[in-house]
Formats: sequence, structure tokens, C-alpha cells
Amino acid sequence: MRETRLILRDIKGARFRTAAIVVSVAVLVSLLFSTSVFDVGARKVSAVGAGKFGADIMLLSPTLPTIFSYETATGPIFVVDRPEGYVNSSVVGQVLSLPGVDAVSPQVFVGNINRSTGVTLKLVAFDPATDFVVQPWLSRSIAGLQPNEAVVGAGAGFSVGDDLRYLGLALKVVAVLSSTNASLDQTVLFPVEGLRSTPGITATNGISAVMVKLSGDGSLTNVESELKNNVGNFRVVAASELVTRVKVDTAGIASYELLAEVIMAISVFSLIGLVFTMTTNERSRQLGLMRSIGATNRFIFVNVLKEAALTAAIGSGLGLLLGAAVVYLGEDFLVATFNTALTVPDFSESLILVLTSVALGIAIGTAASLLPAWRVSRRDPYEAIRKGE
Repeated sequence: MRETRLILRDIKGARFRTAAIVVSVAVLVSLLFSTSVFDVGARKVSAVGAGKFGADIMLLSPTLPTIFSYETATGPIFVVDRPEGYVNSSVVGQVLSLPGVDAVSPQVFVGNINRSTGVTLKLVAFDPATDFVVQPWLSRSIAGLQPNEAVVGAGAGFSVGDDLRYLGLALKVVAVLSSTNASLDQTVLFPVEGLRSTPGITATNGISAVMVKLSGDGSLTNVESELKNNVGNFRVVAASELVTRVKVDTAGIASYELLAEVIMAISVFSLIGLVFTMTTNERSRQLGLMRSIGATNRFIFVNVLKEAALTAAIGSGLGLLLGAAVVYLGEDFLVATFNTALTVPDFSESLILVLTSVALGIAIGTAASLLPAWRVSRRDPYEAIRKGE
């Protein structure tokens, strides 16, 4: 209790010094928190944006059983467009296990639906649990899509609640995709489970295509080589170079946020260290007197660290409030200037960011005082008193 009162008295007795440390830590924490929130939001937006460009590779049955062929798509790859033959469904697991592959999802081309409007629609069965090409174009989750439910493209001419029939298949439209300006706009998609449970639609349990998403460090060339050497012969359709380049650039936007955060953290850390050096020199006489009446080196060292930690904690609390204000104003600025809304972290992500920012603020504030605290604790009492006069 006496030590706590001593620390509180020192904090109150040097308001300018305390204010300088609190402001320094508050600036650091506000930068850490706000930048982290923007970083999470940017990564989510980037991931959604990159996801809207479809698959990196589509695997189809080979033109001839002994031939492994390559093609480049003219646009984004969303769905299999026409009957291409079938491949064994076990291929999905084999492809997913390859290095450089992040996700795979099977599709089955079921048939064409001729509308009275003259538009021909494609009917495609897909796997909602593994899909990554359709979901980015929907505002609702498709993970729980039922076997008798379907999602339709923006140009299909259906509305939510409409019924659709194809041979023995009866589907209800539960969602309409955003416009893609691609073949996905004229596609009706339903769970492959519904296809397997409806007899008379297809005569095989195979799949028409495998959509493949590469990992961040995955190489198209390496994955194609792995496919050819370890999986079998396929007709490989790769996304166009333009689509691939845009996906990489979009996904890399958020990395600049981390670089800025590190630079600012180093700068503020140096500032906090300088402030603590100045404050310990200012308190040299006081600490020297404490040593002269029996205070140990350890007591002086721990006392300075505890004061730094308490001051840093106060600054961290203030920094969170400042960071929240920056996020609020920054979100309004993004909407007003770029017509881009920030994707706010969910509760668990926000809690982690808050705890991480406060912990880093206290840790950095305390760490910045280590060297000054060690120096002043090792100083000779007489020298410290004379230096403080």
C-alpha cells in the first residue's frame, strides 16, 4: 500500500511528465487500435473483392483420356458452362491435398432451361459447403441451402419465392445473385445433394468440373505440374492473366497497413523511451534520497517500472477512446470520399483488438522505461542527489 501511495504521489506531483507519457502511450494505442481495425476491415473487403473474381483453375474431363491439356479463360471462371463429360468425385480430395491449393469445390452441369423470354439458362448443381465462387455474389449465407432450394443469376428472370421445375426436380428460388456481367447471370444453382436424391436426372455420380482456388503463395505452374504428375489427365482451364493480376493486387492492399503500423509503433516507442529518460533524470535527487535511506536497487527499479506501467495503462485507456473516434470518423470519410464502407470486425475480433492494443500499449510503455529504470537504479546515491540539485 505504501508503495502504491508513493507511485500515485509521484504521478500527481509531476503532472507535465505524467501527461507527456500518457499522451505518448495514447497516441501509440490509438494508432495500433485504429490501424488494426482498418487492417481487418481492409482484409475482409479485399478477400470479398478477390473472391468475386471466381476460381483460379477449373478442371474438366480430358478431351482424350491420355491427354493433359491447358487453356486460358477469356474472363472470370464461375460455373461450368456446358456438358464437358464427367470425372470421378474422388478427384476433389486429391486436388485439395496438393501444395498451393487453398480450396476446391465440385460442380455438375445438369442441363439447359429454355425460358419463354427466349433466354436459355444453365442448371448447375454445386456444393454450398465448399463453394467459394457463388457466395461472394450473395448477401446471405448459402451454407444451409436445402436440397430443394436454388439461387439464381441476376439475368435469370426469377424472383425470390418462385418455383422452378426441371424433369423430376422441383426447386424454390431463395436468393438472387448480384449482377456479374458473366455467364453466372444466366445460371440456376442448387445443392448437389438435391441432384443425387432425384432419380432420372443424370446417369452418373461423377462431377462435371472442379473449381480450384490457389493459396496466397500458390503458383499456377506448380499446381498444374502437380495435377499432371500426381492426379491424372485433365483439361485445365486457367483464369485469364488480367483476372489473376487483379486478384493478387486486391488481396495485397491490406499489407501496406501493417507496414505503416510497424513504422508508427517504432517511432512512438522511441518517443516514450526519450520521455522516460528525461523523467528519471528529473527524479534523480528523489531516487537518490530513497537509496540513501535504505531503498534497494531492485526497489527503485521495480518502482519506476510500476509507475511506467500504471501511466501506460491510463494512456492505453485514453488511446482506445481516441482510436474509436478515428475509426468512426475514418469510416465516414471512406463512405463520403470513396463510397466504400468499412467492414467492421465482429465482437470477438473487436475484443481481441482491444485487448491486444491495451496489452501492447502497457508492454511498450513499460519496456521503454527498462533502460532508464536500470540506469537510475544502478546510480550511486550521492551522485544521484548531486545530479538532481
